[in-house]
Amino acid sequence: MDELREVAPIQLIIGQYVGLRGIRKGKDGIPKEYVGLCPFHPEKHPSFTVCADREFWCCHCCNNSGEGLFAFIMQFEQVSYPRAIEIVAVMVGFDLNSKTKKERVKKVRKNKKNKAVEKR
Repeated sequence: MDELREVAPIQLIIGQYVGLRGIRKGKDGIPKEYVGLCPFHPEKHPSFTVCADREFWCCHCCNNSGEGLFAFIMQFEQVSYPRAIEIVAVMVGFDLNSKTKKERVKKVRKNKKNKAVEKR
């Protein structure tokens, strides 16, 4: 599942469920920490944080938290770990049935190109 984690950054996938805004940038200028409204309870002010570099998410209000993307999907979608992996794989176009890493990554890149063309 390390290959899937490489092509599915936590902030991008959780960002499809929660509107996230970068709040802390790393030395490279890319945000490493994001904040948004918690998807687990109603609120008006953002208390939900995603730490991209540590692959951790938490709500400082309701105390829901977890390590990794799959824990978030499991809790939000109320699914098992294998089903969470399938959901993320579909979201990024990752072929879990491919025999080699090269085939799986090639499909993800092709999927990203198609999405970029659709947005134009």
